[in-house]
Amino acid sequence: STREIKGMLPLVFSLTEELLQAAAGIMFLDRRTPGIPKCYLHTRSNTSFSDYQALRRQQKKFICREPVIINDYQRHADSLPDLVKSGVTGIISCPMTLNKKQIGSLSFFSLDSENIFDDQDLTALQIISRIMTQTIEYRRSSHQYRLSKRAIDAVLYANPALDASLNLQSVLSSLLTAALNLVPANRSHIFFYSRGRLSFGAALDQYGRTDTTYSKPRENGLTYMVARSGKTKIITDMKNDPLFKNAPKDWHGSIVSIPLKIGERVVGVMNISRPKPGPFTRDAIRIWNLFSNQAAIAIENARLFEAERKQNERIEALRSAVTVINSSLDLSEVLAFILTELRRVIPYDSASIMLIDGDRLRVVGGRDLPDREIIGKSFLSNELDQEMAATQKPLIIEDAREDERFLGWGGTDYVRGWLSVPLISKEKMIGYITLDSRSPGAFSQDDAEIATSFAHEAAIAVENATLHEKLKDKLRDLQESRDQLFQSEKLAAIGRLVAGVAHELNNPLTSIIGIAQILQTYEVNHEISDYLESLVKEAHRTANIVRSLLDFARQHKPKKEVIEIHQVLKSVF
Repeated sequence: STREIKGMLPLVFSLTEELLQAAAGIMFLDRRTPGIPKCYLHTRSNTSFSDYQALRRQQKKFICREPVIINDYQRHADSLPDLVKSGVTGIISCPMTLNKKQIGSLSFFSLDSENIFDDQDLTALQIISRIMTQTIEYRRSSHQYRLSKRAIDAVLYANPALDASLNLQSVLSSLLTAALNLVPANRSHIFFYSRGRLSFGAALDQYGRTDTTYSKPRENGLTYMVARSGKTKIITDMKNDPLFKNAPKDWHGSIVSIPLKIGERVVGVMNISRPKPGPFTRDAIRIWNLFSNQAAIAIENARLFEAERKQNERIEALRSAVTVINSSLDLSEVLAFILTELRRVIPYDSASIMLIDGDRLRVVGGRDLPDREIIGKSFLSNELDQEMAATQKPLIIEDAREDERFLGWGGTDYVRGWLSVPLISKEKMIGYITLDSRSPGAFSQDDAEIATSFAHEAAIAVENATLHEKLKDKLRDLQESRDQLFQSEKLAAIGRLVAGVAHELNNPLTSIIGIAQILQTYEVNHEISDYLESLVKEAHRTANIVRSLLDFARQHKPKKEVIEIHQVLKSVF
């Protein structure tokens, strides 16, 4: 028959009950099969048996491993007194077995002590059991085939999109779309899992794709639990599940969380949810689990390709930074270029470079800082840089608004995600680079490793610039010393010249003074006497000038002496 098995069961049981002259029958299956009840009860229309509850309560006791006939049930069935009260006098049972594998059992009951089951009844029941077992297994296999085909078709549908691009975001879009198309759902999102940490990949809902997470995964939440255990977890009602005890109030409905694994290694988690509570079918879970293997491989390939691309960008950016460092000794120019190249591999909203100056931090470089006048200013050292100085390791703050250490900066309310890497020179921290983001959780350990490479180059630039400044200072001191030496040599030459000139001048001056003083001994008129007096005075003044030149040439230390100022004034007139 092409009819559904569930629709055929009443007729099959009615015919079997008529054949065996039984009043009721029960079929119990070991596992669920789509479209077939796990436990099916039936009674003949013309029988007085009506105690269905007794059968339901004792259903598992009717599972038999071997064919059996009991024709004196009331005498031997102490374990099932409820059936005795219902008038059951005999039981005939047969296991439902195919290829030595039992899937359930069939049992029929008699209410007439004169109706005795015999071997022919048992043979007939075995034939019926075999046919029913084959039909049920065929239906189960057909259903599994359809499910597998559906999953394979979905994977094949997704494959062209996955193979057409190794761009991670394109791959994520294809995976999310396929996941919702496989089994109807309202929302799906993917998280990456690496080094024990989850990072957001992408999400898709009825409004389209979004690249921002609905909520940050909680350490004790569903997604982390699945990532760490590697096992699928189904939540039929978030409101009443302990995992969502402290979840936001607007979280409701049902969700399934599936690990994305390559072998035993978890590379991500895919969450699929619906706004209404309720169970997911086993078929839906099976399809998603089959699809998750393809998703894991696609994500891993795209991430490896993305990692290689980023590594190439990182190498190129570092190469450019090194080129600038080797070609320029202008510190501000080099640091600005380093921040520009760093942005190529780590997106940030603003950045700064600070150097330690005693117990203060001096801002020597920056990019897109809200306060453009901050470069050149200094700030008191705080707990953050002290922690980095002690560990000499990068520091990541997921959300600066929730970290008391960061609040001490002031004027940084716009900062959410924060990354700082130390500048190390000669095993000592001389400063650090800070990267700011307006989004919480913007930076990862991978970002910290990349930024550390740039910090190493920045430290070299600072060291080179410092050495260059020191060299310039020494050259300037050397130039001054050389100028002083030249000046001393000039003064020595002038001294020798002055000494010779003074010697030559002193002789005629001595003669002039001597002759003038002799002439003063003669009686001359008053006018000539005044001229002689002036002649002697000017000769003495000239001698004093020559003596002063000799003192200058000999570079004697200045000498102080008391003078009569009115005598100096009188000598002028």
